[in-house]
Amino acid sequence: KDLRFQQRSDKLSERLKEVLVSNDEKIIVCIPKVFTKSDLKYRTNESQRFWRDHVANYRLHWYRHLNLNKTYYNSTFTRNYIAVKNKSNLSEYFNKVKRIWENREILVIEGEYSRIGIGNNLFDNATSVERIIAPSENAFQKYGNILNVVSGQCKNKLILIALGPTATI
Repeated sequence: KDLRFQQRSDKLSERLKEVLVSNDEKIIVCIPKVFTKSDLKYRTNESQRFWRDHVANYRLHWYRHLNLNKTYYNSTFTRNYIAVKNKSNLSEYFNKVKRIWENREILVIEGEYSRIGIGNNLFDNATSVERIIAPSENAFQKYGNILNVVSGQCKNKLILIALGPTATI
């Protein structure tokens, strides 16, 4: 289906399915951690309702495409603060998340309005932060261009991509 910022594409769907079952040891595949009651218990009531409805409607679709013998990690870990009920230990949580890029050079590829880490201290422990602005809508149509630009970057940089499904691929 079309998303607010990405038109549906058969090629995009196929590529997303490839990523979901990838066994590449260099890739950590993440999905929303929302499939059990214990996954949802720390979320706000609104978030619980949304994900309960989503899982009720799409669980079989998810399971049809997942490798149930594979370990999937939590795709909502960077935006976790939005939907958690208890926000009292978010500082501690984000201090742990920030270890991922501690003392590293970061390249952020994002849509014009994403602005990840701007106006806050999210990347203050990185050595440097460089940004490449990509299309904020229908980024998959420019996938080849984005890949060429990223491929030409320093191999020692941690590359963070915030472009919806295009980032996943």
